[in-house]
Amino acid sequence: MCPRFSEHFDLNKSQAELDFVDIELDRDLALFVDPYALSIYPGKWYEDCNSLVIDFFSLLLSRIKDGQISEAFEMLSRLREPNDTRLGLSKGAPNGRGIGQKYAHSLYTRFLASRAVQTGKLSDISDCELMIEGISSDRISDMTINIIRQKLIEYTQSQCKLWNVPMQQVPSGICWDSEEKGWVNSYTDLPVYEDSTIVLVPKNAVRYRSIIDHQKYYRGYVLNFLQAEHLSANSSLVQVLKNKKRVVRKKVLEKRFPLKKDFIADFAEKHPRTLENYKADVKAGDRMLPPEGIEALQEQPRVIAYDEIRVALRNILPGREGADEFHNLILGALDCIFSPDLMNPTKEEHVHNGRKRIDIVFDNCCNWGFFRNLKMQYDISCPFIFVECKNYSSDLNNPEFDQLTGRFSHRRGQFGLLVCRDKGDSERCLSRCKDALNDDRGCVIVLDDNDIDNLLEFKIMNEKDRIDKYMSDIMRQLVM
Repeated sequence: MCPRFSEHFDLNKSQAELDFVDIELDRDLALFVDPYALSIYPGKWYEDCNSLVIDFFSLLLSRIKDGQISEAFEMLSRLREPNDTRLGLSKGAPNGRGIGQKYAHSLYTRFLASRAVQTGKLSDISDCELMIEGISSDRISDMTINIIRQKLIEYTQSQCKLWNVPMQQVPSGICWDSEEKGWVNSYTDLPVYEDSTIVLVPKNAVRYRSIIDHQKYYRGYVLNFLQAEHLSANSSLVQVLKNKKRVVRKKVLEKRFPLKKDFIADFAEKHPRTLENYKADVKAGDRMLPPEGIEALQEQPRVIAYDEIRVALRNILPGREGADEFHNLILGALDCIFSPDLMNPTKEEHVHNGRKRIDIVFDNCCNWGFFRNLKMQYDISCPFIFVECKNYSSDLNNPEFDQLTGRFSHRRGQFGLLVCRDKGDSERCLSRCKDALNDDRGCVIVLDDNDIDNLLEFKIMNEKDRIDKYMSDIMRQLVM
């Protein structure tokens, strides 16, 4: 039985309560880091990762087109096996499927021969899945992990501090430096298991396969376009049925225009709008893998017991002695409820040169829903979401609100959650929230045990819309 990261380091948290993929430490998990996922999520971490990928890939293509063979080959050959993420297709103990010298040469040859590279149509590493033969989800994931390694290391360190996981100083592995335009290596702090380093990956960033899929593009968009084109031209591929209906069968088109990536690249160059429509539809329809989906790939899948979070919350006694336990539970519960809109939680963040502390801070990565509407609908700056935990059930007073609003700023954000056991006088609590908003001190929403219980119930039923509506209804009370 393979130990999980959460087991080995005694986190006592389910996949639903963790921001990262809870990997098995003795084998690889068949999930892939998708560069397109990095490009569609807002939030600084994703933006930084996307910039690194764009920087690397743009430079690589430029060097290939300019005939800078040694420089381009150096960029590819330095990519190593990303064993430390425990993601990919390896069987048994993780061994990676990195590029290496031999594959670097093969990959360079494929890029050089690609019409999409020469015409400039290939401009995104995700498009390799569409247009370059021999490059699929696992290879793209390997490349991406190497390119964003420094950001993954920073993320891992943040999560280890969050959950009190010990780290050791180890070699970082090569990381792409966008300023130096080259690979760098150093020492850094990372968790270690049996002399092997561990690098964690946000669950938002992984997929079963590449979001951009050449087969789906070909069958759902290219063939549909060709059907309409040949019908309009009344070509020889048109068949007339007994009911006089004219059709062009996809099987006929597949024989005339077989599925090859060079053909897809040529088609995308001639009909760019089709590719634009495909990517727009993919972006609109993409969703993060649910915890249950990640669990299904594990050697020993676990049932996500959301009710256990609710029971554990009720069993924590209010007061100072249970404060740490309450804080720890709320951290996992909020990640469970609001993922993927909120990610990368950090605990006890220090601001104002260390003079003030924030219990929990989330990155706001919401593409649609309540946390996006805060900015779009209410003009509330919220790149980060602040959380203060109060493990007592007496009325919240001005100092509790002032503590949270005192952490706000236009750059950090002006929205926070004040989580307590019981609101007490709910009308007085609502008035304090309104006062803060009307005095331009920021927006505070108070959640108590009953609210957390309701939100977890919606999560159990997989009803994100009801979570958004629940939060929106509270917000409406503040602004009306």
